[in-house]
Amino acid sequence: MTVQDTLNQGVLRRFLRSRSGIARRNLSEHTEWVADIAKTQNSGKMGDCIDWRIEEDGRGMHGVITCDHPATTFVLEGTGPTSSGRAIGARSASKWVARSCAQKVRHPGTRPNDFLGRALRLGR
Repeated sequence: MTVQDTLNQGVLRRFLRSRSGIARRNLSEHTEWVADIAKTQNSGKMGDCIDWRIEEDGRGMHGVITCDHPATTFVLEGTGPTSSGRAIGARSASKWVARSCAQKVRHPGTRPNDFLGRALRLGR
């Protein structure tokens, strides 16, 4: 006795990719979990700006985690050392107060903090 069953690939694909489909639900749960890890891996208020979504294109579904904080690039890539010229004193009541504390101000820069990459590695 031979049993043969055929599946309609289009119906199966729509079932898996629908909003209530298994694949989309699992991807949503995992993406949200990684986004929660990313929120704990950074400092300050940057965690409040982290959001996630599911996108579909010709290659399939993708979980996307974004951070729209204005300083995200500087935190992820770090900043180089900088030095500025002469410091200018503050003016108060037509007199110069605290003329100049330093001739040059040197900032050593900041080290990169790749909190999004670290969250992806921890979320595997």
